[in-house]
Amino acid sequence: MPGPALAYGAFLPAADSLYWGIGLLARSDSSGLPQLYASLKGNLALRRLFDLGLVCEVGPDSGALILRGGLRAGLPAASLPLLGSFSPGAALSFDLPVAGDTEALRIRLGLPLSLGTPFLFLQLAPEFSFRYDDGPAWQLSAAAAIGLSGYNLAAQLSARLSSADLAGGFSLQWPMQLALDLNLLPPGLPLRASLNGQLGLGASQLSWQAGLYFEVEALR
Repeated sequence: MPGPALAYGAFLPAADSLYWGIGLLARSDSSGLPQLYASLKGNLALRRLFDLGLVCEVGPDSGALILRGGLRAGLPAASLPLLGSFSPGAALSFDLPVAGDTEALRIRLGLPLSLGTPFLFLQLAPEFSFRYDDGPAWQLSAAAAIGLSGYNLAAQLSARLSSADLAGGFSLQWPMQLALDLNLLPPGLPLRASLNGQLGLGASQLSWQAGLYFEVEALR
């Protein structure tokens, strides 16, 4: 879905839209070397209701296939003097490894809060997640984002910090994730381009990801 990569927002979609797109991303492996992925993605937005997104990624290993999806819904906003609007919402997302063993199953439930306007905003998103790798794990996360946009160009900076498995008590899990998103909507054309970069900052390791996506509008 468009917007900060690590923190879903709560602003309701301003218009109906349907986008289909392709992307290419590079993601570091355990040794820091890049691994290339191709992706197909779709996004459906219904005005003042919800956003629904789905991404299919094909990895470098033979048969590696990952599905990622997200659903974001907002509630009517409250207007605040000088601050724009305050919007609560809810978001559900998942990472599902269909084939290969490159990632673990993960399901996240978030309660995003957005303050400002779609042109300048601050977002906070506490999350509760379930992860299954070698065994089940339950985690808490806190995500935040700041965004600035015009009618044709938008930029968002987001961050997420998660806990370790809550079964062992509360403790932070590294790395902390940082992401920068740049979105371009050329005037008069039914398409948009997105550039995403992410860093994982840990005490003893550094991971990264960079992606470029092109989407065509199929419904307005």
